[in-house]
Amino acid sequence: MVVTERAQISDRGIEGLPALVVEVLSPSTEAHDRTVKARRCAALGLRHYWVVDPATRRLECYRESAGQYALVIQGEGDKRVTHEDWPGLTISLGDRWR
Repeated sequence: MVVTERAQISDRGIEGLPALVVEVLSPSTEAHDRTVKARRCAALGLRHYWVVDPATRRLECYRESAGQYALVIQGEGDKRVTHEDWPGLTISLGDRWR
């Protein structure tokens, strides 16, 4: 998870919604993470929910809109991904799989 406001970090943990949650899939929880967990996060108003699938070497970046997620950008293999909501951040996916 990514928090952009220092004030959200307390001794108890993260207070309020993070700016981004990155879910790394495992075969045993993939269906749950893509459905139940994603719906819960969207209903809470979590703006960004990203899914990393190591098995397919794929990154999917979703943005919340009207209580559900829409795919904004995706990449796989060795591609580089730049998300419009995170200026200056480019992810070299090939580096993630090594």
